[in-house]
Amino acid sequence: MGYGNLIAEQDRSRVSTLDEWHHRNQVYHITPVTVELERALERLRESHGARGSLDPTLIEMLVTGLDGLDRTLRSERAERPSRDFVARKIRRPWMEAHARFEELRTNANRFHHALREARPEDLSETEAFFLYKDVLVDNLSGFIVELGDAVDRVRDLLHRWEVEGVPERLVAMLTDYDVRHQADPTGPVDPERVRAHHAHRVRTFREWFQRRGGSDVLRRTTLDAIETVARH
Repeated sequence: MGYGNLIAEQDRSRVSTLDEWHHRNQVYHITPVTVELERALERLRESHGARGSLDPTLIEMLVTGLDGLDRTLRSERAERPSRDFVARKIRRPWMEAHARFEELRTNANRFHHALREARPEDLSETEAFFLYKDVLVDNLSGFIVELGDAVDRVRDLLHRWEVEGVPERLVAMLTDYDVRHQADPTGPVDPERVRAHHAHRVRTFREWFQRRGGSDVLRRTTLDAIETVARH
């Protein structure tokens, strides 16, 4: 009761004597806040997979795709791999990983926006607080743990890529493939424009996973929101 999660009132059952009236027992009821928080915890325990815009399976697929691409890049050392090899083993996995990254980044931005929109000015307003909590619960199930593990793994992989010069080699293979094999109805492909396009994508990917980059912002925003709910 010291935590404010119970409401006490006198027992209103029928009494037969004046003494019983003056010495009625207290009856305790759980507060609406406690009921809602218990429901939130139950939803977290029972949840499996995605909830809302933040999907933990998306992170898993992204990391799995990167691991496969990494194994291919480390095993293939030909100066100019075959067209089929680059298409199936390099270009396709990278495009899929980048698409999942863009989806993750877009969903993270939506989550930030949803938190800002839902956060009430006065968290003592019960209805507004529950709305804010629901935004967290609906978006958070299974996600923050997956994100933390994935960021560390991707960060280690990208650091090794940096040391081994993999980003430059990846950009070179993607550029060579597009210039030689991708048809452009507007005319000849400009190699420098293609190279700049792929280099920008690789750089954006790396920057998001760097320390104090977008991945850390997402983790910090989520944990701050959890702390806000916990305090109230």
